[in-house]
Amino acid sequence: MRKPAVAGTFYPDSEEELKKLLKSFDEDVPDIKTHAVSGVAPHAGYVYSGRVATHTYKAIRNTKPKTIVIIGPDHVGLATVNSEVAVYDSGNWETPMGSLEVDSNLANRLIEELPFAYTDKEAHRQEHSIEVQLPFIKYFIGNVKILPIMMGPQDMDLAIELGEKIADIADQNTVVIGSSDMSHYVPVDEGRKKDLWALEALVKMDAVEFYKRIASGVSACGYGPATAAMSFARRRGATEGELLAYSTSSDVTGDVLGVGYASVIFKSPVV
Repeated sequence: MRKPAVAGTFYPDSEEELKKLLKSFDEDVPDIKTHAVSGVAPHAGYVYSGRVATHTYKAIRNTKPKTIVIIGPDHVGLATVNSEVAVYDSGNWETPMGSLEVDSNLANRLIEELPFAYTDKEAHRQEHSIEVQLPFIKYFIGNVKILPIMMGPQDMDLAIELGEKIADIADQNTVVIGSSDMSHYVPVDEGRKKDLWALEALVKMDAVEFYKRIASGVSACGYGPATAAMSFARRRGATEGELLAYSTSSDVTGDVLGVGYASVIFKSPVV
């Protein structure tokens, strides 16, 4: 059982308080009719990015998935093997709202077929980028299976291959979430301009251009997971994405410097 590492800091550790907060997001964000085959959601404290993340999960809910693959970046550096992709391959992840079971069959197939994917539970022990997605999954979607995957290097080719391989081996009831925040602690207007410029390429499903724009000075932390989610969707037949919401931490704090948060979905080609 993987215990929560950031409950009580990034989000409430009380089931009652957590459900109350998620309900407030649910009531605040209009229902979304689009069916999403994959998406991108932020992973900051809920007070800052929870409303934005809600957009992604309302669109994912429409697809009625049975397994959700969550791909996040590595902020902590606890990987115990030289794994470019650290897979949590079995067991359960606990949340204040109950646990979610890991899809071990999908995990094992991915590890078998992708040379740079390894079992590495230790790498996930303190990482928040995947954990913060789980209460949204519990509240908006329910008791689905999950597959937590952490990327170390975020090379474009690696991200594309990861997304494509998941699309090739997973069943049709699987969706992918790429966990990412956008620009970090930059002047708000500058960060917003750069973020929206980079997101324009992601929504167009142009990985090469997206990476070019990230490299020009966009300090997003999960551009690899976002690209993997996009690559998965493209392999599944999606041809376009949509930016559902964007905000910054400064919208809450009023600070001059802020962190950007985006909700992006890639639309299912069949509804």
